[in-house]
Amino acid sequence: MIAQFSRDPSNPGTWDNPNPISYNDDEIGINYFGNRVNNLALFLKNNLNKPVFLAYVMLASGSWNDENNDGIIQDNEVNKTGWINEVHNGYSQLMNNTKNLFGFTIMNLFDDPNHDAGGYQFFMQNEYNFGIITSDIQDKQLTGNIKEKDNLLEIIFK
Repeated sequence: MIAQFSRDPSNPGTWDNPNPISYNDDEIGINYFGNRVNNLALFLKNNLNKPVFLAYVMLASGSWNDENNDGIIQDNEVNKTGWINEVHNGYSQLMNNTKNLFGFTIMNLFDDPNHDAGGYQFFMQNEYNFGIITSDIQDKQLTGNIKEKDNLLEIIFK
């Protein structure tokens, strides 16, 4: 699971008052995601002599910009697709650089705006942006208002 922002792992705050932290691309290493996975798979294959399958890959498309520098996430500071280029590149790297990886699965097909509502939510508002398809998960439309997120489906299932 990789996201541009989450609770601060060193000081997560309380249930009701989380301490968020955001990362730039270099700090989190998203630009090297495919290479890092490939290197880990090679290490495990060389040491265990078994094929490596990576389960539960999740890259959140949301980003947070603390515009008023108060350290609190307001809804207007969260862009649900602000990190879509990084997600796009991350999945592209996985698809194109899997020589040591047997396969991988994506944990969330759909965004779920009600995921863990009222729960701890380590990834905070990004909990709702882990899918590769966006949806409001409401029964207002027959289709659930499903929309493709960027061209992630094409990258993964080409």
